[in-house]
Amino acid sequence: MEQVGLYMSETLHWIAPGATIEEVARQMVQSGCRSLLIREKNDYLGIVTEGDITRKVVAAGGDIRRMTAGEIMSQPLVTVDHEESMPRVFVLMQKNNIRHLPVTFRGKIAGMLSVTDFLKYFTVRFGLNSKASPPRP
Repeated sequence: MEQVGLYMSETLHWIAPGATIEEVARQMVQSGCRSLLIREKNDYLGIVTEGDITRKVVAAGGDIRRMTAGEIMSQPLVTVDHEESMPRVFVLMQKNNIRHLPVTFRGKIAGMLSVTDFLKYFTVRFGLNSKASPPRP
């Protein structure tokens, strides 16, 4: 029950590397997500998060209409297999200061795990809330 694949989101949100930061932020808001994978054709090149926008653009005085996702993306992608255990991935994310992590299945990105997914994991794992539903089978 501790496998990452049980807690990840299967919805992948992505944008092209040439998209402006303004477009990235708009898509994040519309999608209700805090990170976007950067994809060109069928290849995932990197990831942009809200934190990247804050640190690499806003705090640095960058122009959101001129800077692109490809300029600020984090790369190469750090990924984990869907069968990896939640505790091990929690430590990996903490050590690398990662809040959003692509999850692979048979070598291809199949989902995303974020720090908020650990809220459900810890709630279920430690019985912190009797209303928490267990992960999908």
